[in-house]
Formats: sequence, C-alpha cells, structure tokens
Amino acid sequence: MNPQTTTHPTRYWAHSDVNRLDVADPAAHWQPLSEHLIKVGELAEQFALAAGATPEQANRAKASGLLHDLGKYTDDFQKLLFGKIAKAPHSVFGAALAFRHKAYDLAFVIAGHHGGLPDSHGVKARTVKVQADIGALWKHALQDCPDLAACFEGPNALLSALQLHADPQYDYDCHTRILFSCLIDADRLDTAVDAGQVRPSFPALNAESRLRQLLSAIERRAAEVPDGPVKTARNQVLQACLAAAIRPGPLFSLTVPTGGAKTLASMAFALRRAALTPERIRRIIIVVPFLSIIEQNAKVYRDALGDEAILEHHSNAWQDNSSEEDPYDHPTRRLAAENWDAPIVITTAVRFFESLFSNRPRDLRRMHNIARSVVILDEVQTVPRELVKPILSMIQSLAKNWGVTFVFSTATQPAFEKQQSQQKADGRWEPGTLDEIIPDPPKLFSVLKRVQVQWPAAGVTKSWASIADDVRSERQALVIVNTRKHARELFELLDADGALHLSNSMCPRHRLVRLAEIKQRLTAGLPCIVVATQLVEAGVDLDFPAVWRAMGPLEAIAQAAGRCDREGILTVAAGQPAGRVVVFVPEDGKTPPGAYKEATERTASLAAAGMIRIDDPASIRAYYQQFYTGSLDPQDIEGLRRGWDFPKVAELFRLIDDLSRPVIVPYNDEAKGLLERVKFAGRSLGLLRQLQPYTVNLAEWDFKAATQKQILVRVSKEAEIWRCPEGLYDDRVGINLEPKVYVA
Repeated sequence: MNPQTTTHPTRYWAHSDVNRLDVADPAAHWQPLSEHLIKVGELAEQFALAAGATPEQANRAKASGLLHDLGKYTDDFQKLLFGKIAKAPHSVFGAALAFRHKAYDLAFVIAGHHGGLPDSHGVKARTVKVQADIGALWKHALQDCPDLAACFEGPNALLSALQLHADPQYDYDCHTRILFSCLIDADRLDTAVDAGQVRPSFPALNAESRLRQLLSAIERRAAEVPDGPVKTARNQVLQACLAAAIRPGPLFSLTVPTGGAKTLASMAFALRRAALTPERIRRIIIVVPFLSIIEQNAKVYRDALGDEAILEHHSNAWQDNSSEEDPYDHPTRRLAAENWDAPIVITTAVRFFESLFSNRPRDLRRMHNIARSVVILDEVQTVPRELVKPILSMIQSLAKNWGVTFVFSTATQPAFEKQQSQQKADGRWEPGTLDEIIPDPPKLFSVLKRVQVQWPAAGVTKSWASIADDVRSERQALVIVNTRKHARELFELLDADGALHLSNSMCPRHRLVRLAEIKQRLTAGLPCIVVATQLVEAGVDLDFPAVWRAMGPLEAIAQAAGRCDREGILTVAAGQPAGRVVVFVPEDGKTPPGAYKEATERTASLAAAGMIRIDDPASIRAYYQQFYTGSLDPQDIEGLRRGWDFPKVAELFRLIDDLSRPVIVPYNDEAKGLLERVKFAGRSLGLLRQLQPYTVNLAEWDFKAATQKQILVRVSKEAEIWRCPEGLYDDRVGINLEPKVYVA
C-alpha cells in the first residue's frame, strides 16, 4: 500500500470541498486527514471528560477519534474523494487495529461510526479481512500524522490501561455507547464546522437565576388559583421538591396526584439541585410520554423560563434510513444541531430511550450529553412492562457511573422496587432504592382528593347510545374511550350543543387548536362535551366537572380523574370531593391488545371485588405488584446487552410497537403550501419537520386499505410521502377513511 499510488501523492484528505471545487482551485477547501483525526480526537476527549469519564475512558475517547478514519489512508478512499471510484469503506481499518490490541470497546465504536454499532460476530468478521493490510497502512499513517503514535507507544499510551473498571457489574454496554457517542458527535461536528456550518450554541444553564425565574412564574400561576386545599397542597409539593434537591441519592420518585402541579415542581427540584452542585449537573432533560402533549409542556416551561435555553426535540415521523457508509458526496448532510447540547431539553420517551438503546449513530450521538444531567421522567407509568428490566438497568448504570439524577414523576407510581418479602430477581430494584420526594404521599392524596369514582357493577355493560344519553344531559363533560373507532362512534351519536372530538385522527396542529377551543369554552362556562381518546390523560391541562371513562388500566382511570375538578373549585364549594368520575364497560369490550388489555381486565376484576382505589398509593402499588408478575424482559434484552449485540438490542427495543404510517393532511394553507414544496424538494428533512404538525399516523392496515382504494395520494414518485385529499380530512374528527365524498 504505497502512498505514491494515491491520486494525490503528497497529501491525504479527509473530506473534499463541499462545493465540489477541485483540490487545485485556490478557493477550494479540502480538509487534511491528519487535521481531522487530531481535531476529532481532541473533541471526543473533551466530550468524555465533560460527561464525567475517568482519565482512562477519556484517553480511549481520544484514541477513537485518532483511529476512526484510519482507513482513509487507503488508495481507494483517496480515489473516491477525487471521483475515480464510487465506494470505499474505511471504518474497518481502525477497528481492526483496535481489535489487534484487544481494545474491543474501541473496535465496536470505530467499526460502527458510520453504519451503526455492530455485534461481536460482525466486528470479528470485518476486521479479520484487513488485518494483513494494517502494518503498511499504519506506517503511512504515522508518516502523515505522528500524533497517532500516542495511541499505543510509550508509558502513557492512550490505550495502555485495558482494565477500565474493577467492578464486575460495571456496564460495559453503556460504557461503549458513551464512547461511541463522544466519537460520533466529535466527528459530525468537526466535519460540519470544516464545511462552513456554524456549530450550534446555547447559553449555559445558569440554574440559580433560572430557579428564581421559575419560582416567580409559579407564584404568578398560584395567584390565579383560589385559596383552598389544592393551592395549599401544590405549595407543599413545591417545598418538598426544593428541600429534596440537596439529598445525595441519584434516584428519586415524585408521587403526586394529578393536579398537584408536579410539572413545575419537578423542574424546581432539578434547578435547585443544579444550583447547589453546578460542577456535577450541566443540563436538565424532561421526558414526556407522548408526542401529543410535548407542545403543551414545552409552552409551560417557555412561559416560565424563556425560550432561548430550551431545545424541544420530537420523535420524527420520517427517518433518514440511508446507510452512513455511503460515499462522501455530501458530508454536511448530517445535522449538527441534534446532539442535545442545550441547558434544558424537552423530548419524548421514544426519542430519549432510542438515544440509549439504539445502535444508530444519529440516535446515540447525544448520549454523552445525557451524562451529568437531571432527567425528569414524566408519567413514568407509561414504561412498557416488557421493557422494565432493561430500562431500569440502563437507568441505574447512568445514575451510578455517569452522574445522572433521575426523577420518576407520576400520580400512579409503578412498582419498580420489589416487595420486601420477594426473593426472585426479576430486574426490579431492591426496596429503598428510590428516594421519595413527598414526605407523606397518602396524606397528600387525601388532601388532593377531588372526585368520587363510580365503578360499574360486575357484568354490566353499556351501549354507545346509552352513554350518549347519559352525557347529553351534562353541560360540560369529558368522555374518554379506548380506541379512535369508539371515539368517532360516540361522537356521531351526540347532537348536543358544544360537542367536540379529540383524537390522534387529528393532526397535532388541529389538536392544539381544538384544545384551545375546549379551554375557552370551559372557562366561559359554555356547553362543552368532549369525546376523546387516551391522549388527554397524560399532562393535558383540562378541568371538567364530570368525566366518563371506558374501563381501562388503573393508571389510565386515575389519569382521567385528573381532568375532573382539577383546580378543586367544586370541592371547595361543596366541602367534600365534588368531581364525578363514571367508569363504564362498552358493550363490544374492545381495547388495544397486549398489556393494555391485560391491565384493563385486571382493573375490572379488582374493581368488581371492591379492591381498588385511585386515591390510595398502597392500592396502586398492589395493582402494579400483580401487573409485574412474570417476565419483565421476555426478549432477554439484558442478555443481549451483556453480549454486546447492539443491532439485536436496537431491533427488539421498541417503546411503542408502532406499525403506523405517516400521512400529511391539508389542514390549513401553511400545510398546503408545504405540500407543494415537497413535490419538488422530495425527502427534505427540513420540510418534513415543518410538516410534522400536519401529520396523522395511520395503522398499517388502514394505510394499505386506503392506498388500495387509491384514496391517498403519493406526493412525488421519488419520495415515499403520502397525503390525503382535502375532502378526506374532516374538521370535526380529523382524517376520515370512509368519506361520503372527497376531492383529489
């Protein structure tokens, strides 16, 4: 492998000019390979140290940066840059060198820095093919970049300490992911900056001043709430959060009934903790369960803290699934902004946990910025049962080894700790692992009790017509059902003044408009009967005098009750809990399948026996202890993590088993204009992000049926993007797959 046979014999290049200018052009900017390796190594080391890595781990991060593009010293890659060949994989060469020196973590990291973290077999199979070429390649590389010698040579060699941790339980899967994250972010940022992009920047957290802002905002909001037990209890929650911030442990639970103002109180905990230990905490990450409520939560935080420090990162309906081992035609196509380098990040549970369990560079890129943060897991009861064990394992590793404080915030606290008498190891924590922030949760639940729950008698079901008759007599009421189909059926039966529909059949922008309309009608005392799916149950700030809820899981019924007399005004006036929650069983009994159906049946059984209460933490805990019987990791994701099988972990870890397809809806003029632009721009990620508020996800079977009937329209031949015709989108209920008439 003679350097004289390369296309440009005197220099080795990492990237060609972004504008495709020839290397001889005085205006061209080609990045020298040695410069890129050194800069990426330094950046990766900085990121590792900022994440709280040990000196040995920081050395390995630096070594990964120095070695990651070793394969660009091959003749083939240099020819690729000059357009003489179409493809020249390069990541395997640095991985092979790391593998030869038994730095197996770096072998995974380097081998996967474009295509994704591989499994053990993949690393071995790929690196063995180039081992014979490593000696000559290394010689040429050292001549061009002498800094590479620091990886292996001398008493202070970067990879001299192979024993990283004495604890046999140390999570090497998490360690490898953090190193991978440092390398990916360093590589992408250096490439982007070298190509002329501006590195995104946010102000520092400044926790002390932001805490003052937050407390002032909380005081203003409290002034709008009438005196009474709700206002008093909310202040007690706030004070408990401020007091708990100084405690040393990394794992906290915040068990507060719905309407207890835990959203802002948990932020107060995080900001005070960061203000007390600024050297340990650099950002706050709020994780909400559903995309449907992120806009509302983000607005609450922006109103309190301002906009400049907050990064709102959604789960994207469209993903760029192209292999990142593709030719280097457009090195700037990788977005440099989405690494969570912001003081306050608001994201979804899907996005957050993908950043921990994925093997893809674009997901894992931000993981090093999760280290040394406070993570607030809002409505944590939504964690799927079959993923409890791997999620708790990952959380404990981040808390123990990477300085992350977690807050498990919910009204229905799951049983993530085993019972005192339980001996079986099922992946849950020992009793006492979680530090409860609220001094006396049962007392708080009693103080904040605002509703009476009417459970159905055993075996009694109700038709939708009967439910419609019951609800029609109310001036203001909320009815929550289990499926979109049920919501539409019931809504069509209601002819009451002020009847409104709210479901995921409506695009996000439409839902926000509808929520604003609902709140306005409630505040003005106008007729308002809302038929909705479960999307209103987690964090949506609504206050109805009466709520009907189709039989569902206990936590869903408790969340539904949180939309009833939320501010406690009726309860204060009556001197006793005055909100009404009516639980009913629909005649057809249909619910979403799997764990949701099982939890619904378990709740119905306990209710029939009179053994369940939504205002008693002990009753909720007993329900979860029963619900968590059986395997909490049936796919053995933990075993795959211990075996460094990153692709299989990514394949099996699905927070939402979503087989839906995104369809763009022509909700307003902005959406229609963006659709016209997509015809010409294709899969422009910028345009797709702008269209996200105008997207409805259809179940795979509904999507196929609609395309077979030629109801949906493909936006362009090149892009797999679909839209519905204008007549297919109903302003009352959203997308309607069975319209009486539609216009293409």
